[in-house]
Amino acid sequence: MPEPETVRENALFVTDRDLDLAGIDRLRETYPNAELIYAYTRRGVSGWHTAAALCAKHGVRFVRPGVGRDALLDLLDSWYGETDRPGNVIGVFGTLPGVGVTRIAATIAAQIAAQIAAKKVLLIGCNVYNPGWDGETVVSLDRWKQRLTSRMLRTEDFEQALKMNGFSYVPGNFDPLSALDFTEDEAAHLMEAASKAGDVVVADFGSIPESAFWYYGMQSAAIRIFVTQPELKRLAVMTKLAEKLGIGPGHLFLIANRVQPEDMTLKTLAEACGAQPFFSFPYKGNVRDFVLPLVKREQEQVQDAVGPFLAAMGIQEPVARKKGWF
Repeated sequence: MPEPETVRENALFVTDRDLDLAGIDRLRETYPNAELIYAYTRRGVSGWHTAAALCAKHGVRFVRPGVGRDALLDLLDSWYGETDRPGNVIGVFGTLPGVGVTRIAATIAAQIAAQIAAKKVLLIGCNVYNPGWDGETVVSLDRWKQRLTSRMLRTEDFEQALKMNGFSYVPGNFDPLSALDFTEDEAAHLMEAASKAGDVVVADFGSIPESAFWYYGMQSAAIRIFVTQPELKRLAVMTKLAEKLGIGPGHLFLIANRVQPEDMTLKTLAEACGAQPFFSFPYKGNVRDFVLPLVKREQEQVQDAVGPFLAAMGIQEPVARKKGWF
């Protein structure tokens, strides 16, 4: 380990091979003015959350296991530099498994496709714990695993995607045993290829932060949408987690799904956690369709809501609010 006089206020990158968990508390004492980064590389039953908690306690930035070279550079860039990532990715995240992330992402993709019919819209299933699809398919994350590992995915590969309501869909991972084998480098390669293949990419990153895709998507998506049910406790936990990754709650758009009249309102949820209110989807009962069945007024409301996203990404011109009699 270098002398404190050598490090001064510069960044010091340390791994668990250099310093065990017991040494994290001494790290800040030894280098009081330095930017400290601790990378925990060991995978196993014990997990990495203890190391993350110790780092948070002592003001040390934390890098969890499975972060590859490219993803690490992106992470350092997000902390210390100006980021330059694909600007056409809308990331959809859940606060809890089962809140309806995949169906909401599909509904958003369908409404975007209806709004920009001349453009190509892709829905990418980035949930490594749930494929989000029950039928047969020739493409999915697990079928593309080798191409992702070797960085051989091409834009033509997306032509095999399922053709849905105006958009193309690549399901997530069907092999639960490989969920932890996916890396952030593979997520970065997939998003880079998808961004070139589609004009707008809607990515279903799921609800489990241990996923390399969730972790990468939270840092890289141009637009981040949280899907929640009208319950505040879990939402607060997830927004705080995003904040630890450098994503303040004001940069998160909030969707309340399966809302009933007696539930907490979207505005109340958004104000409580500091997120931006986006849309409330009413309770539709036991829906079997992949895309939520919306009445015409709901379709128009969703399209009005995503319009600013498309304008921010340079896909279409900003649309002025309609004026008239009420």
